[in-house]
Amino acid sequence: LETLGSNAFGGSALTSVTLPDTVTALGGNTFSNCTDVTSVILSSNLAQIGQSDFYGCTSLSQLTIPEGVAEIGMDMFSGCTSLTDVVIPDSVKTIDQRAFYGCNKLSSVDFGEGVETIGMSAFSGAPLTSVTLPASIKTLDAQIFYQSGDVLMGTPGSSPVKEATILATNAPEMSSNVFQYGETTIYVPKGATGYTGGYWDRYTIKTI
Repeated sequence: LETLGSNAFGGSALTSVTLPDTVTALGGNTFSNCTDVTSVILSSNLAQIGQSDFYGCTSLSQLTIPEGVAEIGMDMFSGCTSLTDVVIPDSVKTIDQRAFYGCNKLSSVDFGEGVETIGMSAFSGAPLTSVTLPASIKTLDAQIFYQSGDVLMGTPGSSPVKEATILATNAPEMSSNVFQYGETTIYVPKGATGYTGGYWDRYTIKTI
C-alpha cells in the first residue's frame, strides 16, 4: 500500500489510524471528518500530502509525526479540537497554511530543528502563550499565531502568544500579524541581525 486516494475514508467510523511506512502519498481529505478517530500515527515516508487529510477529526488527541515526514500540509489537522500538544520532528521543513487552524486546545508545540517555513494562519485559534522557533526558520507568513477579529461585532484580532523565542541568527522573512503587535516580546540570539525595521518594530525585541 503506497497511496490513499482522495476522501478514501472521509467521514468513516474509524477510531484510530496507523499508516505503514510503505504509504508515501495521501490524496486529500483522506480521513477528513472522522470524528471518532482519537489517535493517528503517520508514515515516516509520507512525501505527498493532499489538502485537509485529517480535517475535522474532532476527537483526535494523540498525534505521532515520525522522523522522515517533510511537510505538514494545508489544513491537514485543521479543526482537530481535542489536540493538546504536538511534536514536530526535525525532518519537517514546511508547515503549510492553516495546518492546525482552529485547534482550540493546542497549548504546546515542540518545533523540530529543521522547520524553515510556517504558512498563513497555521496555528490561528490555538491557545499557545509561548513558542520557540528553531534556528532553521526562514519564513513566517501572516497571522500564524493570530486570530482575526470580527469586524461586524467590533472585536479586534489578537494573539495569545506573549513570548516568542526565535533562534535564527538572521531574522526570517516576516509577514503581518504573526504575533500581537505591542504585546508579544520576541527573544533572539545575542548578535543576531535583521530584527529591526518593518514588522519587527511592532514588537519588543530582546536578546537571550
